[in-house]
Amino acid sequence: MDSQDSTEEIVRLAGQFRISDKGANCRSDEGYLMDWPQWAESHPQKGEHVTICKGRKEWSAMSCRMETATVAQHSQSEGKEKENSTDTPLSVMSWNILSDTWYQQSRNEDYSHTADEHGSWEGRFPLFLKWVEALSPDVLALQEVDFDKFESHLLPELQDRGYDGRMQSMKKHNGRQPCGVATFWRVDKLQLVRGKNGERSFSRSMALVFQLLKNERKQPCHESTTKVCIINVHLESAQTEIGADRRARQVNSPLSWASEVAPSHPVVVCGDCNTGADAALFRVFRNCKWHG
Repeated sequence: MDSQDSTEEIVRLAGQFRISDKGANCRSDEGYLMDWPQWAESHPQKGEHVTICKGRKEWSAMSCRMETATVAQHSQSEGKEKENSTDTPLSVMSWNILSDTWYQQSRNEDYSHTADEHGSWEGRFPLFLKWVEALSPDVLALQEVDFDKFESHLLPELQDRGYDGRMQSMKKHNGRQPCGVATFWRVDKLQLVRGKNGERSFSRSMALVFQLLKNERKQPCHESTTKVCIINVHLESAQTEIGADRRARQVNSPLSWASEVAPSHPVVVCGDCNTGADAALFRVFRNCKWHG
């Protein structure tokens, strides 16, 4: 599919639903998603080496090795013009942290197997902070964040650890919906673009545009690579044809906005998509141009 395909056609393809997709949320006895083996086998990058980094030190060490390898590769290429790369590594962590409101309402049903000290917010939040400290991501995209917990716990604690954050628009906050998505970022690495071109909330997502900072003095990177758009989604959960169509349209909205406010800059889509790894939505992500 080329760049001339219409947006509506992309949305139609991404919103296709198969009966077999219903199994996407089921897990095997070993704990992995039922469709994971099939997805892993068909993934175009299945043969590539994967390095798992724990914490910023390991990430920095790997980044240095990658940079050294890239420089060596360029030096061996004859007749090629030297490149002065301004690319900046960016680590993104996405996590559905389970709304405490939903947990309390379902603790005797969906979470009856979970000890309360592990399921309650008081038990989980300190462990959450330990993981954030250990991994130290540049961007932290959270789903199922209770609006009250964002203000009382998440924002102040993460600000103490060098982050700032935004919660999805309060328009979403009502009696039926106690939670939304929240995105945090390291203030020594990223600066939120001010004004209407810097942030926007949608029904199931939030998009933020950042300017990358190149050093501790918080100076912007070179203009050619200065911005990145982070889209944090928590899509429709219904495993039906209507649900699949809604998920596609819920992704399309922030992508359309990003193509207008940051058309030439990288876009990262992360979050909880509530569908299987080989669903049509992900096939379109892998194979098609969706708003460029």
